[in-house]
Amino acid sequence: MEPIRVGLIGASVDPARSWGTRAHVPALQHLPEYELAALCTTREETARAAAAAFGVPHAFWDARAMTASTAVDLVAIAVRTPLHGEMVQAALAAGKAVYCEWPLGATVEEARRTLADTQAAGVVNMIGLQGRQNEAIRYARDLIAEGYVGRIVSVTMKVTQANFGPDETPGNAYTADAANGATILTIAAGQALEAMCHAVGGLRRFSAVVSNQHPVARIAPTGEEIAKTAPDQVLIAGLLDGGAVVSVHIRGGAAPATSYARLEINGTAGDLVLSAPGAANLHRVALSVSGARRGEPVLRPLPVPASYGIGIPEGPARYLGHNYVELARALRGGPPVTADFAHALRWQEMLAAIQRASDTGQAQEFTAVT
Repeated sequence: MEPIRVGLIGASVDPARSWGTRAHVPALQHLPEYELAALCTTREETARAAAAAFGVPHAFWDARAMTASTAVDLVAIAVRTPLHGEMVQAALAAGKAVYCEWPLGATVEEARRTLADTQAAGVVNMIGLQGRQNEAIRYARDLIAEGYVGRIVSVTMKVTQANFGPDETPGNAYTADAANGATILTIAAGQALEAMCHAVGGLRRFSAVVSNQHPVARIAPTGEEIAKTAPDQVLIAGLLDGGAVVSVHIRGGAAPATSYARLEINGTAGDLVLSAPGAANLHRVALSVSGARRGEPVLRPLPVPASYGIGIPEGPARYLGHNYVELARALRGGPPVTADFAHALRWQEMLAAIQRASDTGQAQEFTAVT
């Protein structure tokens, strides 16, 4: 079959400045289902430079011109959160299938409008929640389904990371303003919680604390200080849909030496631990899996079988690539994607309920999302 031609909005020659460059470009270049046909940035010189660097035939510096191009079948959006809605609208106006990085909108209301317009357009769509595609998460989900832990009794997750705290890079300075919709709750917690729930089941009832412990952020390397209204701590305690107790702490502003991700699943028949010391997230890193059946004195390694992979080397592109494989099947008439824009809206509503639990001090009930 002919490859699906992708137009990517958001790329840079410098991978440190662009998630599109670090993840989307290598994933698309690896997968035979796709051809990276076009790149779009905000300026002609950067668009041409990126296209030349990655061997992409078409460069654009106007998103609507790229989405309207007959050289593009699928529009992939990898820009800052406040621009997601506008870029999706450009794709819809051209009648193109669309992949949008998480979250769908800067607010729940914007996400709701975007979903309605996408459904009216009738195009295939996917959201960039790739935690469910992490090979260790999928392996743990399968082990749980096979009865490795028995009935889940408790789940504990902790993710600590340096960003979303008192020190930020110029490229991430916009995350200090909560109004931009790219906070530790909407980005880091949203991705980690979605991955966790895919493995163990959805949150049903919870209390929460969403807190800003660092009201000033310093921008490296200039040392400029800016007001920070966005939170840097998310603490959740509650119950899963199956009745298990759950505890989650997502901590921003951590020292690099203390950054790690850990998910512990305790059951009546055994335990599983997924971890990545030094990691800044749970959803797009190689997690080690270990386990012990009831009565075993120590955890033992449970290597993720090679069959869970798609041959992309370790790095940001690896887990994103799984999303693209699933999307290709849907675009070619196969099963619909699981993480579509409707799924994205439900998760943004879930995060809003977590914020509401913190604001009101009252536990929230929510229909489980997995």
